[in-house]
Amino acid sequence: MKKMSAILLTIIVSLGMSNTVYATSPDSSNAKQILINFGYNPDVVDSLEETEINNYASTILENPDSIEIENGNVTTDNIEFIEEFLTTPEADLMASGIDETEIEEVHNELEELKEMSKEELHVSNVEYAVLQEALNSTPDNAPDEIAAEDTVTSSGAISTSTMSFSLTVVNKSTKTQPIYDVSNSFTWKKSFLMFGNSDKIGMAWSGNLNNRYNSSNLTYSIRDARTGGWFNNTLKKQTASTTTNPNKGLIFSFSQSKNKSGSFWRVKSGTVKTQLFQTKKKGVSQKLATQYAHAKAGASGISISTGGVGVNIGTKYDKSSEQSKNITN
Repeated sequence: MKKMSAILLTIIVSLGMSNTVYATSPDSSNAKQILINFGYNPDVVDSLEETEINNYASTILENPDSIEIENGNVTTDNIEFIEEFLTTPEADLMASGIDETEIEEVHNELEELKEMSKEELHVSNVEYAVLQEALNSTPDNAPDEIAAEDTVTSSGAISTSTMSFSLTVVNKSTKTQPIYDVSNSFTWKKSFLMFGNSDKIGMAWSGNLNNRYNSSNLTYSIRDARTGGWFNNTLKKQTASTTTNPNKGLIFSFSQSKNKSGSFWRVKSGTVKTQLFQTKKKGVSQKLATQYAHAKAGASGISISTGGVGVNIGTKYDKSSEQSKNITN
């Protein structure tokens, strides 16, 4: 079915773009659409490097059975963060890993929010009221629990931030050796408020597979307080640190923010990659699982499960659902 879809897609794209058939080498004008039609999240596609887009599109057209994807997301509650941040003593915030400069910057941003009207923030009356109550929280004055009927459900700039997350697995195995390129890509459509910790992406696998060629490419930007979105300024080609549990898994870790010339740039999008391989093919189905963990104040660590294949995520994280694929070692 995928092969037939890819052939039809090639014909349709070719007729629509020109008289030339791009059988295996799509140009930049149609490569994104090939990925989206294959099932990629459009927001994630927009964040990928052009080389990645063209490579994936070529793979889809040449051998669609060799590439698999799975989409997910992470939603973080910004109202909850505001309340938690403002009601937590500064000493406890610093003990959780947020430094004094970052704490001051968060306070400055929250004061800026407090001064804005609901029209400037593009939010509903209910969301604005809930926001103002949260912004007036103190360690001695926590807001009352929000009644169910007053739960913020609008799509305004403040209540929640959502990140799109995609797993891509490309089978490059030979007759004698299993080889799989694995990548996780993500993009925050609206910026999160919290930025004093480190986010993590965990990959876990069975079958005692080895891994190599770990890489990461992260982009940071500045949050637009009026829309919850992003300004055009970017810091590109930033990297993550890696922790490997040999033959079982890998954790990529990266700061939620970077301080440049006194401004805090939040992580906006990125891709992390590894290659799984074994020197001899066994022909046994194995599991690959990945998850994104977005840290909140006081977040504990994450680890690779040793009892079963999976990523163990501690407390104080907003996390994606587990994305998994079967691979053959």
